[in-house]
Amino acid sequence: PKGSTMDKKKVKLLVILSSIVVVLGIALAIALPILNREVVVDPVKEYTAATEGKTLSNRTSTEVEKMILTNKNGVFTFCRDAGTRDWYWEEDPSYAVYQSAIDALAKYTAHVYGVEIIAENKDDLFSFGLLEPAASCYTLFTDGQEINVYIGDMAPVGNSYYVMTDSSEKIVRCVTSNVSPFLMNKTSIHDRPSLALEQQGLNQIEVIEAGEEKFSLEYKEASENLTIYNWQITYPFVTDCDSDVLENILSNMSSLTISETVDSGNVDLSMYGLAEDQRTEVTFRYSTGFAKTIYYGNLTEDGAHRYLTVPDDDGVYTIAAELLDFINISP
Repeated sequence: PKGSTMDKKKVKLLVILSSIVVVLGIALAIALPILNREVVVDPVKEYTAATEGKTLSNRTSTEVEKMILTNKNGVFTFCRDAGTRDWYWEEDPSYAVYQSAIDALAKYTAHVYGVEIIAENKDDLFSFGLLEPAASCYTLFTDGQEINVYIGDMAPVGNSYYVMTDSSEKIVRCVTSNVSPFLMNKTSIHDRPSLALEQQGLNQIEVIEAGEEKFSLEYKEASENLTIYNWQITYPFVTDCDSDVLENILSNMSSLTISETVDSGNVDLSMYGLAEDQRTEVTFRYSTGFAKTIYYGNLTEDGAHRYLTVPDDDGVYTIAAELLDFINISP
């Protein structure tokens, strides 16, 4: 009968639709966890993909035994001490070098990589300033292998330089931070004194300004008349020290870090406000008898840093001015 045939068609259609719904449900159940899963990026694979083909040398700084750097400031030969593995300057072994500065050069002469391949060959060195490089560095590795790295002109984009090596035909563009160590001079490799101080055992802070004592703070034993941090102002008068002022001094003590070396050798300290009748002298004394004095001078032109030096040091350095706010306080 006709009605029976129609019923069969409806049942068949319902079965097909039900099957489709079941299949879609299964597919959705499988897909949802995948879609919702957080994508984890492998930093090693990501780095490899980003630098693939742009890496001209892939060694480490610990493998570097000797470097001969040549730039407009002269020739600098750096060798490792056989015992300590520290760096020394072969042209002047007595010159105290800033180890971190030499380590940076070793890092970027061993591992040379660019952000862009500029040329696949060296047919046109002139266009990139590599016919007469601004700097070059010969590097000898501990296994006897060698490499020469050449720094060309600054690129017009990306705050970068053109770079090549004798181990690859490619010319790449490297970011300035990787190139800066190749442009060093005698001043920039000058060793830097350590300024950071510990709070433990500190018992006096004395500030002298232009040869005249400005103020002095001293740690005192607890008493009924002394309730704030056991510290008092002892010059030019005697009174409790403001807790906020003391917190500022003590917290900045451990953060005193040199920003850069700006001069060294036979320096005219008056140019930096560091002559004896100009400078501010801050001395930190400890219960052990240890004392450290730091001389502070003028602000830099931009006002962001202040010049400083320390006793028996021939260098002039800068430090973030905000770290020295405490020397401007009044008793």
